[in-house]
Amino acid sequence: MDKDNQAWYYLQEAITMLQTLRLHEEVTYDEFLDPILSIYARRTFWVLFITERAYGLQRNRPIRLQETLELPAIDPLSQDADILLGFHDLISLFRPFDSDFITNWNQMTPSTPTDSAQLSHLQRLLKYSLPNLSNHSQVQQADLLISRQWLKTVVWKLCASKQILSTASSDNAMSLHYPASIARDIVLISQLVPTQAFEANGIGILEKVFDVGCSLADLMLLVRPDFQASAMDVGAIDTLVEMWVFPTEYR
Repeated sequence: MDKDNQAWYYLQEAITMLQTLRLHEEVTYDEFLDPILSIYARRTFWVLFITERAYGLQRNRPIRLQETLELPAIDPLSQDADILLGFHDLISLFRPFDSDFITNWNQMTPSTPTDSAQLSHLQRLLKYSLPNLSNHSQVQQADLLISRQWLKTVVWKLCASKQILSTASSDNAMSLHYPASIARDIVLISQLVPTQAFEANGIGILEKVFDVGCSLADLMLLVRPDFQASAMDVGAIDTLVEMWVFPTEYR
């Protein structure tokens, strides 16, 4: 926290080292004599790939790594097979957020041309992602679920900046009210996944929850959401209060 430039410097230094060794090129892996080194180098690339995109979205930074490698192989008999399956799902969440998207994100003005159909498609990809979520550990579930909700908010913010949202849209993801739905899902996730699973993910997961809460607060300043209260649907103010209570449960 409060060391954004320093964190970005070290991340870029790691990426520079990886690119200097040409570990972002598939041909390099064909030349590896040590299969174990090859496995961990490939995993390192994808860790940096995810980290750079997440940080780029959080701090409005450009990205360098592109999707140039095959995904890490999964041996069903290996001890880390389950972890790698979750890792694959995390990669799949961040893959669509390419250089074009992040360039657009970093220039959030109505004058910048944006394909609304493409953003709507991206929201659908996020909505139907993670079909095998129940197979992952609770720690991975917490990371994947919160990351997905946060990325939905990122896309919504870009849509809002381009003035392509509507209060009357038949597509909930392209509606001005969408952060209320995203936030309600965050509250539900916090009730279904143990607190310890969130704690294991560190401060980064709280930053994402905070971002979603801020988007809901922004929405409440713009419009008055008209939601019927029921057992599965609480008001926007109640949702916001529950989201602020959620971080206090951390040790």
